[in-house]
This record gives sequence, C-alpha cells and structure tokens, in this order.
Amino acid sequence: MSQPTMIEKAAALWLELWELAGEKWPPDNVALAWRLYERLKRHLLGLGVNEAQAIAMCDEFYRNAQGWGNLAIVTNHRRPIDALTVTLIDVELAGLGIGQPLKGDE
Repeated sequence: MSQPTMIEKAAALWLELWELAGEKWPPDNVALAWRLYERLKRHLLGLGVNEAQAIAMCDEFYRNAQGWGNLAIVTNHRRPIDALTVTLIDVELAGLGIGQPLKGDE
C-alpha cells in the first residue's frame, strides 16, 4: 500500500478541523477557535517542528482563512486544503533543514 500524498494528509487534517469546528469556519467562538489552533499546533509539533515554527505556521493558516470564501460552497474547501498542504510541505522542509540558516551563518 502506498503512502498518502501531502494533499491527502492535508485533506484529512482539514476534515478533522472542519468537523471539530462544527462544519463552520471560522469557528463560532473564541474558545473553540483557540482549541482548534492548539490542536493544529500540537499536530505540527508532532511532525517535528519546533514550537516557534508551529506557531508561525498556525498563524499563517488562520490569517489566510479570510481569503477562503464561503465554505458552504464545497469547491471552496480546496483553499484550506491547499493551505494545509503548503504547511505540511514546510514542515517536511524544516525537518530536512532546508530554509534553515547554515552553521556559521546564524
């Protein structure tokens, strides 16, 4: 069996967040939004990025949510999935040390 693609991983993560949000984005209240933010951050930490990277990635994901449009339209779900795909690729690149300062350049 083949490994899931980044898009498949992102779609699964989005589905989890979407369902936890009560199938409404942005979430109905600040407490729920914060719990979802923390859940995404913990997920990213579990993939190996440090806390500062995870926070920056979560912030970027939440900032971009304003451009997703009406998520009652099914095709608009492609936007958060794309955003999470980029985030997961960034996590993988961070794990490989790509985009990190070289030793001596810090």
